[in-house]
Amino acid sequence: MKRLFRVLSGTLFALLLTGCSTAHTVSFTWFVDKIPTNLDPQLAQTSAEIIACNHLYTGLYQKDESGVPQPGCASGYTLSEDGLRYTFTIRPDLYYHTARGDTSAYAITAEDFVFAFQRIFRPETNSPYVTSFAGIAGGMDVFQGTKPESELAVTAPDSHTLVIQLNSPDPSFLEKLTLPGAMPCDEEYFESTDGTYGLTKKTSLSNGRFYLYNWTEGGLFLRRKASGNAVNSLRIVTNSNPPDVTPVQLVSNERCTAAIDLSTEPTDLQQILYSNTTWSLLFGKSTIFDNTDLRQALSASAQNVPLPNNETLYGITHGLVPDGAQVDTLNYRAQAGDTLAQLGDGQDAWQRALQQVQIKDLKGLTLLVPESADKTYVQCLNGSWQKDYGLFFNIETVDAETFARRIQSGDFNIALAPIPMTVSDPTALLSSFAPLIPDTMMSAYLELTAAANSTTGSPKIDALAQIEHYLADNAIVTPLYRQNARLLLASSMHGVQFDPFGPLIDVSWAYQDE
Repeated sequence: MKRLFRVLSGTLFALLLTGCSTAHTVSFTWFVDKIPTNLDPQLAQTSAEIIACNHLYTGLYQKDESGVPQPGCASGYTLSEDGLRYTFTIRPDLYYHTARGDTSAYAITAEDFVFAFQRIFRPETNSPYVTSFAGIAGGMDVFQGTKPESELAVTAPDSHTLVIQLNSPDPSFLEKLTLPGAMPCDEEYFESTDGTYGLTKKTSLSNGRFYLYNWTEGGLFLRRKASGNAVNSLRIVTNSNPPDVTPVQLVSNERCTAAIDLSTEPTDLQQILYSNTTWSLLFGKSTIFDNTDLRQALSASAQNVPLPNNETLYGITHGLVPDGAQVDTLNYRAQAGDTLAQLGDGQDAWQRALQQVQIKDLKGLTLLVPESADKTYVQCLNGSWQKDYGLFFNIETVDAETFARRIQSGDFNIALAPIPMTVSDPTALLSSFAPLIPDTMMSAYLELTAAANSTTGSPKIDALAQIEHYLADNAIVTPLYRQNARLLLASSMHGVQFDPFGPLIDVSWAYQDE
């Protein structure tokens, strides 16, 4: 996978594992804003939850050190000639682990995968993986309540055979089976937890490369058997250091092993450069901004504002979806192309808007920005509106938590917002803007998202690109520029996989220098 980064050959890693050095604890510390409160893989949604579940669980298939799906709980599969029916053989003698790595009495069987997929499509589960597995026959019918759960085309003829029927061929299906939602779930154990499955150390089972060692308010601690210099302790904890300590200092002083950095501070640490965030103009859902001409006029002016004056941190964007995004292993941007709206100088739209909007109604409005916004750019943006239309908005700067809460609740007029893409497939991102859509445009938006959710591969990219164009052309979301970032990694650590869309780290093949 192009979006996966690593620093290690599999051969070298194998040599490290088989070395004769004395086993000892090799820890990898990763700071998160919030400790996971849920380890139920069918519900895993935040970056921290997904990182934890990726280490704690193994599905039918699992990714190797190159990001290629390899047999996991399944020893292999056969595929029907039409590419629709997968028949997996489940390995014998597989068992779940309890906390601290003890083997439980619960065997892993084909029925566990049937139950896992049933849970995904139960509306009450509210699983984020419905879209990912919408191609399974009967899945969306079950989710929408038009068919019973028994009609879901995931069946277990016996305890070691699992059959999954698709609506259409999906070349990326094996990769999707490595997502947390596709991890096994024992129905008997699930029911025994009385609604607390995955919420406590005592009500969690795992079967992955790591096991749950401890889980407190201060952190989530995963372990595995020590072997040479391989990482055997993953610490997912909050950052208790003073706020003025930079990511470079945190990693250099061994407070953590890796960190996300949005600065250009000089360093000799290992670096991986990436971009997963697009700064965009958003309009609150209100009567005045239901006017498309007004949104287009303001957006056109914003498009003509020069980028923030730091080429290392900021760059041009080709749309709302960042470069590098993938749909069913296909490069999204390569097929979708540039999806920015061509709004010109905005004067025509402004004149049309004035026929419907009173200037006095635009006075007293506020531009909401987070503290991380480039201050010079914000002033230039406001100045552009003043120059082009004689408008000058108040500027309200708030912290990141307040900003996110205000955007989610719709408590803003106009916002300059960093929009991150937290998974590689842009479907979830492009389907998330319903709260901003004017009522008169909602039907068209929902039709576009439904079309994108009902297909795969290249046709899906075309459908998603239509959503991007719809959002941009109607100035519902106006992409302005991309935010660059870097992963800083301790110089002694190697073999870490990094996915910028999350962002996610995987230390399954990581090792530390002697």
